[in-house]
Amino acid sequence: MAENEFEGVEIPEDLLNSIAGGMTAQEKYNIDSFVYIWKKTGMSLDQVLDKFSVLEGNENADEYYSYIIQYHNSLQF
Repeated sequence: MAENEFEGVEIPEDLLNSIAGGMTAQEKYNIDSFVYIWKKTGMSLDQVLDKFSVLEGNENADEYYSYIIQYHNSLQF
């Protein structure tokens, strides 16, 4: 837990991840929910990625797209 402290003040994990550029738990949950539903209804990976095209201007878009691809490919129905 010492790595989450700055001058004796503990920094919450979600805040630390968002500062470091990582996805927060809430962002992962939201992405997981959408990808799960869309794949369950028969959407291909390309269709799902197209739904997330709004991320194009985001500086972390590559991280999001990589996560989306990995999660989509891990789902087996």
